[in-house]
Amino acid sequence: MGGEMQPNTDFLIKDLQAEEPEHCQVAVELLYTESIMHWPESWPTLDSAKKELQELFDKQAILRCAVGGEDKLMGWIGAIRQYSGHTWKLNPLVIHPEFRMEGIGRALVSDLEEQVLLRGGENIYVHTEDEDGRTSLANTELYPNVLDKLKDLKNTAGHPFEFFREVGFQVVGVIPHANGYGRPDIIMAKRLRRR
Repeated sequence: MGGEMQPNTDFLIKDLQAEEPEHCQVAVELLYTESIMHWPESWPTLDSAKKELQELFDKQAILRCAVGGEDKLMGWIGAIRQYSGHTWKLNPLVIHPEFRMEGIGRALVSDLEEQVLLRGGENIYVHTEDEDGRTSLANTELYPNVLDKLKDLKNTAGHPFEFFREVGFQVVGVIPHANGYGRPDIIMAKRLRRR
């Protein structure tokens, strides 16, 4: 199930494997760096990011990476089996800053969808937390009438929910104050196939 995909001539997508320590080290560093910028409580140290990657390996998650020239890891994506395999949780998606806006994120999501389908999955969901005030839901009281406020969701400063919307995910819910007051968790999902 871990075949390679050639989305273009600049990179290929393949399994991220524990047997490739150089790729794993870069994956850990990317996860930590991205976390510190936007989600500082998620993986506050390199050791916590390394532990997260190991837990993903232990859970037999789908782990895929984009690799470019000179075997350079450009980004990676993971997904954990949930709901008896019908639905998978996407976590994480990290792209090296040097290679953003080059279609790598889109290619990794598309590849992940194929990997989930190969395993019998029907849905993917993702938590797009707003811990640093980049949506209209941040720093405000969402109760009562949470769903009314969710309908007016806007991206105010480059929040990733917009990217996921562009690749076909829909906002399906929000957990107000999930990470403290004014720091909601926006939940998005995508149906991969219909019966």
